[in-house]
Amino acid sequence: MSDSWTHDYLETNGIKLHYVTQGEGPLMLMLHGFPAFWYSWRYQIPEFARDYKVLTYSTTKLTLWSQNLNSQLPDRSSIQTDIAEEGS
Repeated sequence: MSDSWTHDYLETNGIKLHYVTQGEGPLMLMLHGFPAFWYSWRYQIPEFARDYKVLTYSTTKLTLWSQNLNSQLPDRSSIQTDIAEEGS
């Protein structure tokens, strides 16, 4: 299962994000909920990777929050805005 996952990093706005991809074809973006991370999708990734290029990563606000546990947890609308901005 994990042999065909590709792990990589992207640095954006001073934040280093880890992401995982598998498969070829149209992009399928898999977003997890808090406090999960990409590994939550470990069973679904190989199945969807048969027909899609699957990408999963940690959202910016959750990554920032995990780097500073004293900060306030991000709200849902803030996370949705980040995802929309990162995708454009």
